[in-house]
Amino acid sequence: KECKGKAFTLCGTPEYMAPEIILGRGYNISVDWWALGILAYECLAGYSPFAGRDQNAICRNIVNRSLNFPKNSPAFDAAAKDIISGLLMSDAKERLASGPSGAAAVKNHAWFKAVNWHTLTAKECKAPWIPKVTAPDDTRFFDGYGVVDEVDTTWVDPAPGWDDNF
Repeated sequence: KECKGKAFTLCGTPEYMAPEIILGRGYNISVDWWALGILAYECLAGYSPFAGRDQNAICRNIVNRSLNFPKNSPAFDAAAKDIISGLLMSDAKERLASGPSGAAAVKNHAWFKAVNWHTLTAKECKAPWIPKVTAPDDTRFFDGYGVVDEVDTTWVDPAPGWDDNF
């Protein structure tokens, strides 16, 4: 299907898919603002707002469930709830940054009041913490993954000799 200014490809990580992608209605850049809202929620809560037991359940939740915030969480102050709610509007036309002001609506939001966008885009921001590493392979600041069992990847021909007469 072709429609100027919209894409119809079903792609992406289910947790970050906007409703219009799941429903096959065509989408534009507003799906990226949706994904930013999901990411912001996950950073503050530690889990996805539309989590489900499998990918189908996640997609159903995105389309059918309303957005809820954790109760009594200091991370979700009024500004956080406002920007996330704006980014996670089901109607793409109502989504924050989908209007005429575009990205400025997000950049000027109260949640980003401490961000100096000029310094950030000029790559002049100071890192809040720089780990002291002792070698290029020093991974002590990362969580471990535990022991991974070795997997035998030796290929065994299931039908040896079938092609001898060719």
